[in-house]
Amino acid sequence: MTFKWAEKLSGTAKFWIGLCIILVIGIGSAALLWFVKIQLFEKNPRFTLEDVSIESRAGFWSGSNPEDRENKSRLLCDRLGLIPGYTNLFSIDLAKLRQSIMDNIPEVEKVSVSRVLPDKLEVEMLERIPRAELSQGRLIDENGVIMDKDYCANLSMELPKLSFVTPPPSLQPGARIDDPTALMVLSFIKMITLDYPSIQLTKVFVSNGKYIQCELIYKNHQDAPFMVFLDANISREKLHNEIPGRLIPALDHGL
Repeated sequence: MTFKWAEKLSGTAKFWIGLCIILVIGIGSAALLWFVKIQLFEKNPRFTLEDVSIESRAGFWSGSNPEDRENKSRLLCDRLGLIPGYTNLFSIDLAKLRQSIMDNIPEVEKVSVSRVLPDKLEVEMLERIPRAELSQGRLIDENGVIMDKDYCANLSMELPKLSFVTPPPSLQPGARIDDPTALMVLSFIKMITLDYPSIQLTKVFVSNGKYIQCELIYKNHQDAPFMVFLDANISREKLHNEIPGRLIPALDHGL
């Protein structure tokens, strides 16, 4: 069966009519899929969020016991605006949620978030390791990120106190110190912690970018601290080579 009016249409007209039909079908299919998605997933009570599980090897968010882990889960929900028993699992944009954690919890270095059907959200965290203590209850990691002491890993070791002749512009959690000398000092502190466990840095003072004043002791002795001055512009490799020659003899002198 043919339509006489269709035979009279030009090729261009037929093209545009065909294109419109395809667009209508495409839009209709998309609308149908959207409706099915809403009804089957985002409005389905079976997928209501009931549990937020936090996985962290060590740190504030790992929780020391089941009750503590439950409290940390509630705290994370409060900070992210999630409401167990109400929020739908499929209404959560996982990419935005990950970014929200990175933006609002600077003590977390990396995070992944995944759904576990039917009602669980799993959050895996890698927490930053504090390397030194600043003022006002702030800690700092090796990358210069400032953190709130109350939300950091509770380390058994005592952190060195780091101070500058010119204080950082901001001590707000999440702020970052990008001064090359400060970053070198943080790398130095990490190196001492990992490679020289018998030495404890108690204080580190950076003076106008010219020198680093270190106060240190042997952990297994109660002698008075020793002061060692290092060039603030020294490279990490050279500093590593100078530690046995400068720091350890200074300590041995008092034993």
